Amino acid sequence: MVIYATMTAFSVPGGAFMSITGGLLFGLWLGCILTVVSATIGAIALFLVARYTLANLLRQRVGFVINKMEAGFNENPLSYMLFLRLIPVFPFFFVNLVPALLRVRLKIYVIGTFFGIIPGSLVYTWLGDSFGAVVEMDSIIVSRIIFEPRFLFPIIGLATLVLLPVVYKKLNSKGD
Repeated sequence: MVIYATMTAFSVPGGAFMSITGGLLFGLWLGCILTVVSATIGAIALFLVARYTLANLLRQRVGFVINKMEAGFNENPLSYMLFLRLIPVFPFFFVNLVPALLRVRLKIYVIGTFFGIIPGSLVYTWLGDSFGAVVEMDSIIVSRIIFEPRFLFPIIGLATLVLLPVVYKKLNSKGD
């Protein structure tokens, strides 16, 4: 948990790998809980550092990008926060920083982050748990194993997560 939270706080890539590892080591449910709590703690740390020590510097560097997001956060910060977490249109570290720069309340940020990362964390942890089950098998893995629900559902979940930004961009471009 400390490693995961630290990686998140310092924006070190590898959250998906850490979530998969959590599923492999701790199983689906405990691994998912540990992943969500760790990622949320790390995100809170980055949020607080960005808000109270780096806000002016960061706002100068990325101000033009976050100005587009400001309206969404001003209208309904929790819904917008959940949207950004559930549909990974922007990188995780970026979604950690922008709310801090836009003065989103910490409570809203924590709730949106915690609940918004559960679906993705669940999918990646499930992949790790499924991989753990494959490793524990004594027999040779046959091609049919992929169609067992324990293995098929996390792969479908991952494919869905990967396609969400593409679907969002397609739907968003039709409105233009």
